[in-house]
Amino acid sequence: MDEHNRPDTKTSWSERHVGILHRYAIDRKTSIWIAVQASARIKQHLKHVFAAASGRQISLADHLSLHLLFFLELGSKWRAYIKYMEEQLADMDEKVLHSKVGVAQYVDYSVTFRDTQDLELIRRRLIKASLNLKSNADVGKSWEEETIKLTGHLATNELDQIFVTVRKYITDMYQHARIIDSLLERLDGTQNLLFEILRYRNHEVQIRTNTAIEANGTILRALTGQARAESGFITRLTADINNDSKFIKLLTFLTLMYTPASLVALQSCDDVVLEQAYYWVSGEPLAIE
Repeated sequence: MDEHNRPDTKTSWSERHVGILHRYAIDRKTSIWIAVQASARIKQHLKHVFAAASGRQISLADHLSLHLLFFLELGSKWRAYIKYMEEQLADMDEKVLHSKVGVAQYVDYSVTFRDTQDLELIRRRLIKASLNLKSNADVGKSWEEETIKLTGHLATNELDQIFVTVRKYITDMYQHARIIDSLLERLDGTQNLLFEILRYRNHEVQIRTNTAIEANGTILRALTGQARAESGFITRLTADINNDSKFIKLLTFLTLMYTPASLVALQSCDDVVLEQAYYWVSGEPLAIE
């Protein structure tokens, strides 16, 4: 693993696949090195060793020491990467372990489906890291087995020192892999809790929704009752208006029946009075305005 500073990326770490090919001719004490996707530090180590030799032959022990240097370089960032992944998981643990359910909280962690996606990304990175660590340890073991074949070409103390270093590298890789596996087990618990919280909160939302629907139904029933009462009142009012209309029609009919005769009688009476007044006031006709 190697840390980078590339912006706009999901993580600040990248997986680097490095290949080292070394062919050493024991009789001529010459080497051929091929490095694929080597880091800048590995390239720097190679340049430094070859520049320091300045044309002289490099011993087999020096070549093997360079291998050990590469092992240590490739394994130096794993501890920092595990710490980074543990911090990522700790953030999710904080959210999941301290989220409240069952009691309304004004301030609480926001738990969404996005958290399950982030947790799954962490899980996949941890699985890949565990596989890479075990693969690196297997490479170290294979290198040790091949190096044992060079026992007759190296001093015993030099070979023992080389084996001590490579075995420490192998142990470190397995130790890191065990830590990663423990983080995966911890992640399983966090993931289960997260699913339960999401399920419970979804149930809470359903309860609140059903309660709101029930309250709305109660309000609608009350409004319906009021509308029904108002409708009955309007019906009674309409009936009263119809009755009043019938009475008015009857009164109008009676008025129409008797009013003309009264008007005629009143007109005749007025003529008599006028005629009497006409002749009683003066013997001659008078102009009445």
